[in-house]
Amino acid sequence: MNPSASRTARARNLILTAMLAGLLPSCAVAPGTGDEEASAPETAAAASAKPAAVEDDEAGETAEAVDPEVVHSTELNVGDCILDETTGEEIGDVDLVPCDQPHTAEVFAAYDMDPGAYPGEEAVTAAGEEFCANELTGYIGENFESPTAPDLSDISIAYMTPTPESWNFGGDREILCYLTTSSGATTTGSLRGALN
Repeated sequence: MNPSASRTARARNLILTAMLAGLLPSCAVAPGTGDEEASAPETAAAASAKPAAVEDDEAGETAEAVDPEVVHSTELNVGDCILDETTGEEIGDVDLVPCDQPHTAEVFAAYDMDPGAYPGEEAVTAAGEEFCANELTGYIGENFESPTAPDLSDISIAYMTPTPESWNFGGDREILCYLTTSSGATTTGSLRGALN
């Protein structure tokens, strides 16, 4: 893997409640989003939409912040949380942090595309959208009636895909799906199983 190669990041804002309930067949792109950068100042509504913070460990003590570890985006795994701008056109190195600390994204699925020649940006994008939309409920669940279900109105699905350069020169075939916020706000705590 060529660590200097970047990956393409695409954000697709979803109406998660409707999609998880089976009312939307796939991703719906909100106006003003897509392949361009999407960040906005945190609003009071966005701040209240954050998952609950995980502040205490099992002994009831407040957890200490851990310095981010710089890793390449091709080294991320399902369940990893990062503290970085994740909606830019290309992403290389990212700051890996524990999910119980403020973060901007949480990886929820990964898939290696078939080997061979680079299939083109349109095919890679379509594969990313389909795979990530299909994998979401396996990670966060689908029990909307749960009294402990968090407000997901600010949560978006985004994904990283190989660029022609990372495919051809770095052997990158991975589609990496992650959850982020539409507002650009950070969240604290994992969304894994949040709707179970």
